[in-house]
Amino acid sequence: MTELGEDALTFLENSASSVLRNRTGPHAVGCIREPKEEERLNCALLSTFSAYLQTASGLDEETELCEKLLNIGKRVEDLKNARCSPSLENTCEEIFHKDEHPYKTLEKVRSLLVLYIQWIVRPME
Repeated sequence: MTELGEDALTFLENSASSVLRNRTGPHAVGCIREPKEEERLNCALLSTFSAYLQTASGLDEETELCEKLLNIGKRVEDLKNARCSPSLENTCEEIFHKDEHPYKTLEKVRSLLVLYIQWIVRPME
């Protein structure tokens, strides 16, 4: 915060003062003391607030990545279904032979997607 200077503190005070101010009762955080009269902001909570923002940002990135992976998986399935369509002369077995490179690549991508999605949606410990 000190790198950003007083502008950052002013911005935080104006936009997030209700979160950053120390409160008593059920919203008290640990044993943080009450601010003195000259204190305009409870700076002891800045690191907590920063950690919350970083966590939220990380969850947004993971959610976006998960959605991208799900879209890739859907496109792979759509491609497979389109190539295996009954309207085509070829059947799925004729197009995707298990010993051919396209089939192996498709299976590898699918396996990686499944593992990564399982990792993303794992329960928090």
